[in-house]
Amino acid sequence: MLWLVVAGSYIIGTLPTALFIKGKGWRGPSARGAVFFASQIQDALWWLAVETGKGMTAAGLGLLAGGWSGAVAASIAVVLGQVAPVFPGFRGGKGAAVAAGTLVVLSPLLIVVGLAAYGICLVLTRYLSFSTMAAVVTVMVAALFFFPKLYLLIVVLPVGTLILYRYREDWKRWRRGFESPFVWKGPRQR
Repeated sequence: MLWLVVAGSYIIGTLPTALFIKGKGWRGPSARGAVFFASQIQDALWWLAVETGKGMTAAGLGLLAGGWSGAVAASIAVVLGQVAPVFPGFRGGKGAAVAAGTLVVLSPLLIVVGLAAYGICLVLTRYLSFSTMAAVVTVMVAALFFFPKLYLLIVVLPVGTLILYRYREDWKRWRRGFESPFVWKGPRQR
């Protein structure tokens, strides 16, 4: 039964979120694209809700089917499905929002720590990718020192490392000064 949940979690991770955002197709907006290029802020919020929902669904099903070990396996599988989906040639997203969704189930307090780190960093720097990387590092360190449960560390450390690896190009772009800062323009008038 647990292997079905893990396989199903991988499939949940591979689901193209862009299809749920006004039919934009398989290779639709990413997190960055949803924020910078969305026709409305609702598209970005919808993208975030669907991505985190994928993580929450997989971790929740894993928890129901196999307890904490099931939640761990399903969480890793859903992030791998997001990062390396088999259907579009293993070219997926970066996995941060899906991983955040798994943390809602695994450790709600840890996701609050990550969101606080993201928000503070975004306000101070205005860089989305840098804020995401700072939040991932904060969650990894907090999991090591303040939430040292084995099931949590088995997910947070490898998944966090994978997310940081996926953000390596964004890090290089930010260090060279080519990363565009986030600018809130307010709601658009029609």
